[in-house]
Order: sequence, then structure tokens, then C-alpha cells
Amino acid sequence: MPSFSTLGSVTPVAVFLDVEIHKLHRAFTPAADIHQAQACKLNSSGLVIPIVGGTDVKDACIGYAMNTVLQASGDQATIIMRGYTHITGEASATMTVGPVKYTGYNTTTGRPTFSPATIGTDAVWGHALEAGASGAAIEIVLLG
Repeated sequence: MPSFSTLGSVTPVAVFLDVEIHKLHRAFTPAADIHQAQACKLNSSGLVIPIVGGTDVKDACIGYAMNTVLQASGDQATIIMRGYTHITGEASATMTVGPVKYTGYNTTTGRPTFSPATIGTDAVWGHALEAGASGAAIEIVLLG
């Protein structure tokens, strides 16, 4: 591997050798230490936490950490999202933060509707980034 130098000092080996330029990136407050390239998910409060290897399934993953952020630092973790589109959707049921399934389209509000998805049972269309009551406008990241 080549030796990269910046201002006369050796740059640490990059974990990301190439990244799709059009990927969504989003900053989240961490609820635990997050390390570069670590797979992440959201907890029920909308805070980012690491995926538990061997336990969590891929549908729980919202993306991968761009940088290392220690929870105690108070900094936000930038996540390279698995999703390709960030939209305002509508809750067709009481929503929690997490995976969602598509339930239709509300022609009155002009928004697609979503309800919570059960990983392993439902087809996961994306992730709700916020909670909301039925009929509320909510942020959704749709998977590709």
C-alpha cells in the first residue's frame, strides 16, 4: 500500500478506499462510541449506536460511520447512509424511530404513507428518523 503524506507526516491508512459520491450523509448524536466504518443503527430515541455483529440483521443498519466519535466528546457522528432518498412521509400508524414499510399514498396531503416494519417479517422500505402519531409528517430515508 502506498504511503500517503500530508504536511510531512504519514497519514493513517484509510478505511474507506472509495465512496459513492452521491450517497446520503447525515450527522447523528451517538448513544455509544462509534468507530470509523462501523455499521450503525438508530435506537428508539433516534440516537446512533453500533450494530451488534452476529445479532442484528442487515435491515436494522442505517449506514456506516464516516469517522470515529466518542460519545463523551459531545460531537456528532457522520453516517454514510444505506438509503438513497430522504423524504417527508406520513405515518399511517403511530411511528417509532426505525424500519418502516410502505402502506400507500395519501392523495389529500400528497405524501407516501408508512408504518413500522418488523424486521424479518415485513419488507423494509426504509427507516423513520423520527417518531410521530398517525397522520404526522415524518422524515424517512428510503433504501435503494
